Formats: sequence, C-alpha cells, structure tokens
Amino acid sequence: MSRYRALIALPLAIALATAACAKDPASGIIVALQTDMALPDDVTSVSLDVTDTATGSVLQSIYGVIEGDNIRFPSTITVARGDSYNLASVTIRVVAYKDDKAQVLRSITTTLPETDFALLPVDLSYLDWGSASGSLSEASPTSVDPVLTPAGKLGNPLAIKGALCPDGETSVYGECVPQVVDVKTLQKYSDGLVFGDNKCFDFQACFETRRVSLGDGVALTLNDKEEVSIRFPQGVDLDRVNFAVRRKRPPTSAGAQKSMCKGADCFVVLNRGSAPTEGQRDIPKGAYYIDPADPQVITLRPGFRDVLQQKRELLADVVVGYGCQPKTRETPLCSPDVTAQANAPDPNVVPPAALVGPAVEEEPGGDLLGTALNDFVIAAGKPVFVAEPDGVNIGDDTPLLNISGSSARLFVDSVGTTFLYGGYDAVIKQGAFAVVGPDIGSATLFSATGKDSLAVLDAAILQGGANFLAYATGIPFGGTTSALVPSFYELTYDPAVKAIRAKEIAHSPGACSAIAADGKDIYVACGTTFQSKVGRFTPGSAEIVPFATVDGLVRSMVVDHPAGTLPTVYATVGGVTHSAIVRVDAATPATELGAVLNATPFTLDGLLQGAQRSLILDQDYLYFPIEGGSPDPLTRADRILAIPKAGGDWQEIGKAVGSRPLRTVRADDNAIYWNTVRDGQLVLKIAPKCWKQPKKCL
Repeated sequence: MSRYRALIALPLAIALATAACAKDPASGIIVALQTDMALPDDVTSVSLDVTDTATGSVLQSIYGVIEGDNIRFPSTITVARGDSYNLASVTIRVVAYKDDKAQVLRSITTTLPETDFALLPVDLSYLDWGSASGSLSEASPTSVDPVLTPAGKLGNPLAIKGALCPDGETSVYGECVPQVVDVKTLQKYSDGLVFGDNKCFDFQACFETRRVSLGDGVALTLNDKEEVSIRFPQGVDLDRVNFAVRRKRPPTSAGAQKSMCKGADCFVVLNRGSAPTEGQRDIPKGAYYIDPADPQVITLRPGFRDVLQQKRELLADVVVGYGCQPKTRETPLCSPDVTAQANAPDPNVVPPAALVGPAVEEEPGGDLLGTALNDFVIAAGKPVFVAEPDGVNIGDDTPLLNISGSSARLFVDSVGTTFLYGGYDAVIKQGAFAVVGPDIGSATLFSATGKDSLAVLDAAILQGGANFLAYATGIPFGGTTSALVPSFYELTYDPAVKAIRAKEIAHSPGACSAIAADGKDIYVACGTTFQSKVGRFTPGSAEIVPFATVDGLVRSMVVDHPAGTLPTVYATVGGVTHSAIVRVDAATPATELGAVLNATPFTLDGLLQGAQRSLILDQDYLYFPIEGGSPDPLTRADRILAIPKAGGDWQEIGKAVGSRPLRTVRADDNAIYWNTVRDGQLVLKIAPKCWKQPKKCL
C-alpha cells in the first residue's frame, strides 16, 4: 500500500497448518485490503491477526509499518488452509494504527474453504475512524518491518478491541453490521475482482469542474430504516454521479495530496455499493447505492448518515462529481506513479441544469447597497432594506436602533406602507423595535407596559397606519424582571401617547419562536427543542386554539390558506437529531418534506443568535434557504431550494457564496430575491420565476 492507492499486489501468505512437512496449501481465503484513508497521514502501521473463533486462541498475527511509497493498496494477504488444519471457524481482524493509537478495526468471522481460494474484501474506511480502542504498545509488536514484506508479529493482538459496535458486529462505512460471513457467499479469487482489470478512478478529472456541494443545500428524506435518500431531478444520470466528503483535516503528504486533494480541499471519495437484500443485514460494499425501485434516488447507508452527523471534527460537506462512471471497490483511486486505464469523465456528459441551477440575474447597481445588509422586504414592487447603521432606509426620517446587525428583522403590511423593524442582540442581551408608517410616523414601545423595550423576533402586521395591529414573538427587557424566553404579544398603536402598546397573550408552555398569518388569523409556534405546539389565534378572541404539534423547535413558518380550503402550515424545525421542513394541518400529522444534510440542530440560544431564515410560499412552490456546511466562512455556500407544494423533486434556484450566510429570501409574482456578499459589497440577486415555465424565459 502507498500513501495513495496503487494497482500493485504485494502478497503475503499465512499458512494455518500444524504439520511441518505440509504440502503447499490448495485453499483458503485471500484478504484484499482497500482503503480511502491517506497514508501515512491517517495510518502509520497495520496488523492482521487470525484466531480460533471457538477457543479465542491466536493462530497467527502480522504487523508492519508504512514507510514512504513502498506500501500500496489494494494489497492482498492469504490466509491458507493446511493439510492437517480443519477449523470450524476463524476470526480475522485487521487494525489500522495512527502512531500508537488503534483507530480502525475490521473483524470477520468465517470458515476456510476446502477447495480453491475465496476473496474476502476488507475496506478500511475513514468513515470507520474511531472504531478501535487500545494502543500499539499494548499489542506488543515483537519487530517492526514494512507491511507485506517479511513482517513482524504482535505479542498481544487481542489487546485491540472494538470501540463502536457490540460483540459480534464490526464497523463498515460507519455502520455496525454482523461480522459473520458465510464463506459460500464469497467469490473465487481473481486479480480482476481486486484490481478492476487495471482500471482506476481519476479523482482529479472526475471532480474537476463538475462538482456541486450537496452539503450546501440538499433536501433529503429519512426512511424507516434510518437511511437518507436523495431524490435527484429528472435529467440527472445517476450512473454519472459520484460522492465525496471534504475532510476537515487535510493530509500533508505529497502522494495523498496528488490523489485526493484539489487545492486546499481534500476529500474522501466514497465507493458506491448495491442495495441491501430486503429483510437482511448485509455488509456494505459502499457508503451509498441507487434505489432499485426508483432510478432517480440515491440512498445513503445509515452509517454514512451517522458519521456526517456525529463526526463533524473529521468531515465537512458532501460533494458530487458528475460525468464519470461510479467509483466502486473494484476501481481504486489512480496513483500518479502507476499506469492504468483511468475512469475519466465523458466529455459529452455535462451537469444538467437540475444540478447546477438556472442562470441568475444581478440587479444593476446592486453593489451600491453598502457594506452591511441585514433583512429586506418587497414593498410597492421594490426591495426595502435594513442597512447599517441599524435602521430602515425608507426615507429621511429613518429611525436608528441599537440592534445587532445579524438579527435585525423587517416586516411590512400587505399594502407595503407600514414597517415594523426590530431585533435582538444575543451578546449584550438587548433588543428593541420601532414602527414606521403613515399617520403615525415613527413609534416605539410604550413604557407603561412595565418593560423598557421589547426585542421582536418574528411578526405579522395585519393592519397598518393609525389602526396599526400586529402580532409578534419577542423578549421583554427592563422593569422588575427580564426573562430571556420569547413570548407572544399583540401590538397596537396608542394615538394618545404616540407609541406602541404590547399586550402579552397566554400561550402554550415554552418559547414562542415563530409567527405566520393567513390574512385573518395568526398562527404562533411555542415549545422546546423537542416539541412545539402550533396554535391558531383570531384577533379579538380570548384564547389560542390548538392547531398542530410538531417535533422540534420551529424556526420559521408560513401558512397556505386559499379560499375554500383548510389551512396548511409549512415550518422549518430543528430537533435533537436533525433539522427539517415539515407540512402540517389540523387533520393530519406533520409530514417531512426534507431533512437538511449537514444542518446542525438548533436550540433556542442558536435561534436567538442565528441569522434570519426565510420560508416563503407562492401559488406553486415552497422556497427555503439552506445554510452551507463549509467551516471556512469565506467559501461558505448557501443555497435556495424550491419544492412544489403538491410534492415532487426539489430544484436549486440559486446560491450565495462568500463571507456571510444567506440572510433573507423574498418573492413577488415575478422573481425570487436574495442578498449575498461580493468583494466586500452586498448585492441583491434575482432569479426570474420564468424558471418554473422555461418557455416564458425565451
């Protein structure tokens, strides 16, 4: 094996025979080692031991270190059957070490065939990092030699234990699966099965200019097997799709950088496997597979999903390379120093628009918006912005409020004349709001409420002007007490004092985090990280009527209530395991439209500190932004997705790449609008809605 995968077999035989004069073994198992790890950055030595499954006694062990480029994967190790050796079962364990620490353990329990040599593929994957416990010094190597040459041994190999899986199971691509393998299911050994008939996967070519970061915005579904499925739009040829995961710890060795890095970004290129047999637990051949019942769906194995959620210190976002045939176990990564037939992309295959999104227009003069832009709304047919210093730039009498730029919000009434501007600074734990509109000018909170200020988090204005009426979730400050839990308020204008009165309305226990309106009624979500209750409130009534219950804390919410229909609520929720988009009405339970890959479940504290996340509806689609997974804020990509309200494929409408996340998405009858940063300047971007009916763009 080398620091990168190469097409050279360096065999080593372990003969399990007791007779000193035994004939050459005629049968056994050939262990084919494969890895997606960087050598020697991730792995500095490897060991293999064979034990009698019945007694636990060690029959043989080998150990060796990785030195330079003389060790290569795939590599084969033969466990041969001797004339006088007839075990009912053996357990083969392969361990990868990083310095003194055992990091990856694969265990296989099987029998040795009586005729021929059976191929036993063993994948040492970066997704299984942390699956071993124990140290190399505890395993007591008796000598140190390169792997697959005359090798050393381990004095105490069983000191290495499994760290992630229960007894009898082993970790494969992050998934605990039974370690027992029926030897009858193994194929007869051939070089072609191991080395792919001298073919390799050219990472540099296959992920050159054709990659899209799925972790930056992909709507997924979670099935009852805890597998995540990605439905690709029509036009995407899944036989040309490959997955890789960006490493958070790039390798430094030259060989690894050549085979798995592009610039500063380094990746774990994943093998594609086959769908599991219904009702059986199988050993994965890859981290994902195509759904045999639906050619537009790729399913991520449960282990891959778990690793993405639980090992964020190792892996960042998932990317797709488009154009090459799929990488499998039989097509290792190409090595710069070995001649092989590369699996290069077909130059005639280009990513369809469904993957890369439609063309985006930029509003002329967008770079004149300044160096800071928070929220904005569409009013009277044009965008109205919240800009720094904090305020609403709708005229010369703009009110200025000391509100954190990252949390400032802007709300407008249905006719676009009355604005409510507010926000919360989670650092200094203060907030405020103001209302600007005809007949009232600029009005702030009336102090007779017993509080000095109210930090508005979410709001809906039912009526503007002097008859101002709005409902909001917010945090009160000052007075005798200050609670940092958002509550539900009715806001009205008092002409006698020229200020806004806030009246708290009794609600379900928990934090009131989101509000939506259907033009007549108000819908408010209050709850915890585990569960929220959505209530329906009619102005002038005495109480909130229960509407629905959803798992998780609601972050944003919209209501779809055409005349003559029952109201439907769409909400973004964050729970203890993942974030999702859900649809719910009063008659049916919440339905997930898509789990959000790489989205950290958000808590109340995260909600208060986080940027505004828009959720909007039009006649046909639900639109929502998804936060990118890149840890580097300069390259973070946020995406805007659209899902038909009637169900179907998601579509990418646009994306924002830069030093700040996508803050706000708005829409009118003609276009989708969003803000992003370019060269330190904020720009407004526009995607005409003609993408919904392509002929309209002509």
